[in-house]
Amino acid sequence: MRNIDFSTIEEDLIDWLDSLAIYLPSEPESDEEDGLDVRVQYFENGNYYFHSGDISFDSDHRGYWGYGFIDGETDTELLAKDMIEELLEDIASR
Repeated sequence: MRNIDFSTIEEDLIDWLDSLAIYLPSEPESDEEDGLDVRVQYFENGNYYFHSGDISFDSDHRGYWGYGFIDGETDTELLAKDMIEELLEDIASR
């Protein structure tokens, strides 16, 4: 697998999560959680993509994944770290 600096992915992920968070309410409008499922997908060639929304719409299941959930009160830096950690665990498990 190509050696990549995952801190770069984490920085890009934080920027992307921040751009999503501004559109999410800081307080839920109902008892249900108002937020969004988010994912980072990493390929062995070093490419990576960010996905949001219902996971059932993801048609490309290749590569390695990190998952999360974002709402208007999410600490995006912490979420990005958790998602990268999950991604690295997925890589290590195969």
